Amino acid sequence: MGLFRYEAVDKTGRVLHGAMDASDERQVADKLAAMGYSPRAVYPAGGPAATGQTQRTAAQAPPAAAPAITGGIQSVTVGSGVPVSIKPGVPISALARFFRHMATLVRSGMPLSQALNDMAPVVRNGRLRGVLGRMRESTQGGDRLSSLMAECPGLFPVHTIASVWAGEMAGRLEIALDEIAADLEQEAADTRFGRIGWGLTKINWLFFIVCFPISNMMTLLVPVLQTCLDSSGQMSTAEVLRLLLATYMKQSFWPTVFVCAAFCASWIVWGVLKRVPIVRYTLDRLLLYTPLWGQYHRIRARARFLHVMDGMVAAGISPDTAWDAASLTPRNSHFAEQLRGARARLAPDAGVSQLLAASGVFDMEDIGLVQSGERAGTVPQVLANLSTDYQERIASMRAAGRLTSTTILVTFGLLLSIYLMVRLWSSYGDLAVKAAEMVGQ
Repeated sequence: MGLFRYEAVDKTGRVLHGAMDASDERQVADKLAAMGYSPRAVYPAGGPAATGQTQRTAAQAPPAAAPAITGGIQSVTVGSGVPVSIKPGVPISALARFFRHMATLVRSGMPLSQALNDMAPVVRNGRLRGVLGRMRESTQGGDRLSSLMAECPGLFPVHTIASVWAGEMAGRLEIALDEIAADLEQEAADTRFGRIGWGLTKINWLFFIVCFPISNMMTLLVPVLQTCLDSSGQMSTAEVLRLLLATYMKQSFWPTVFVCAAFCASWIVWGVLKRVPIVRYTLDRLLLYTPLWGQYHRIRARARFLHVMDGMVAAGISPDTAWDAASLTPRNSHFAEQLRGARARLAPDAGVSQLLAASGVFDMEDIGLVQSGERAGTVPQVLANLSTDYQERIASMRAAGRLTSTTILVTFGLLLSIYLMVRLWSSYGDLAVKAAEMVGQ
């Protein structure tokens, strides 16, 4: 028998934490299910289950592994200046499959080095497959997975490294890997939706750029008509067509090619600039204040941060250490920077409520609830409830954001099309009047 800590959800959606004597995690999950609870996490308490003394609860238990900040993880710690929202150098979908596979193997009880070895033949992305061998050898030597991931910043986003780091310290690595996989799967779905939207926007712009010059029939056809009249009808049909093509190439084709090339080059340059830290910080700051989507990103960042803090504080990790890791998990660089700034301004023994107040990114109501939890000794439960509340708001806000974005894109495309049609008909009328005048003369 041993002592296991658990995290479960009751029928009302309230998150519960506690400890239970059992032979293994499966027995704890079965007992919780029999009590009407839905197990969310079960992990060893890191100590003997029965002694002559009273056992401490999960909220009071000492950290099973609260290591110093050393090794490769130093590259993503407080003050590093690494933007947490920079995209990885591999597709999000490939990264999601990587973490899903790793979570499945680690959850089955397989040692991390063996899991990495078994993953090598099935990982399809070449860059991820290339680092598996080095990671396997390093884990066999005792290195932490988070430190190894931090040595490959082009492959693993900072927020995934920090989540693994938090999972290692809290003794719940398999849960952290599973949550990272779910988070990346959702991000991959959002990315696909975003690419469709931006793709349609780019097509609309290119269509507009190509059609805009030829919508002015006066500029294109009047010179040809004048030349035909000057020749007193001596030009053949082939000569008229050649003249029309030459006029189009001179007045419309090459300027259109130049504008299209500049448009495509600007998107390529923009893709590079987005990865520059100062640009990324500026974009993330602006993103938090955009209509609708800014609120969504703030809520998502709060939910993620509070969830990681909940798991670490419940495992007995000190608030300052837990804050260091959790502050890197939100996927907005400006939000993460405010969290890290709060940690730097306060003393190491500051409470969670003090840190929340100093960050300036949480409502006073949230801070007051955490203060009450500190007085009652239920900080993990309060953090879990706040995280759940924010998480429930995310799905509806994402749906509203997608609907709004789709409406804007469709409206934008319709407006461009209507403008081109109006311009074409107006140009046609002007051409008819001009042609009548020229023939009359």
